[in-house]
Amino acid sequence: NIHKVYSDFIFYTPGGLKGISDEKFKRNIQDVTPESMEEAYEKFADIPLKTYQFDPDKGRRLSDEDGSQVHLGLTAQDLQKIFPEAVTSEVEQVAEQGDEETGDKEPQPEETLYIDMDHMFYSMTGVVQELQKREAALAQRVNALEKQLASVMEQLAGTPTEDKTTGAAEDGGSRVSLRGGEQP
Repeated sequence: NIHKVYSDFIFYTPGGLKGISDEKFKRNIQDVTPESMEEAYEKFADIPLKTYQFDPDKGRRLSDEDGSQVHLGLTAQDLQKIFPEAVTSEVEQVAEQGDEETGDKEPQPEETLYIDMDHMFYSMTGVVQELQKREAALAQRVNALEKQLASVMEQLAGTPTEDKTTGAAEDGGSRVSLRGGEQP
C-alpha cells in the first residue's frame, strides 16, 4: 500500500520509470570538480555491502515474500556514515500500540531512513568515470614500459652472450671475459 509519493518529475511508462532530466528544467548547471570525483571514488571503497532478509513482521514488505529470500545491498544507516547527503529520513505514523488501561490504539511516530538512489547512481557514474581515467593512465604506463622492455631486449640481443662455463663472452671473434681480461 503506497501512502506517500514524492516526485521530481518521475513518471512510470510502459518502458519503465523515467525521470525528466532536460536542462530546460534546470538552472545553475556546473561540471563536477575533479576533487569531487576523487572524493566519491574514495568513499565507495568504504561502503559495506550486506546480505539480508526483509523482516516479514514489519509492516513494509516489497512483495508477498515470507522473509526467506536473501538480498544483496546496504543499509541506510551504514550509507549515512559515508554519504550523509544520500540518506533522508521521514517520520511516519506507522506503528499502532494500544493504551494498556483503555485499549485505545494510536499511531506512533516512527523514523524511517531512505536512500536517494539517484544520488547514488550519479555518484557511481562519477566513480566509473574516475576508473576509466585511471585505467587509461595505467594502459599508457604499461605501453610505455613494454616499449622500454622491448628496447632493452633488443639491446641485450645485440650484446655478446656469456659462456657459463668460462665466464667469457663470445662476440664472434675474440673472446672477452666479463670478469676482466682477454681470453685466448
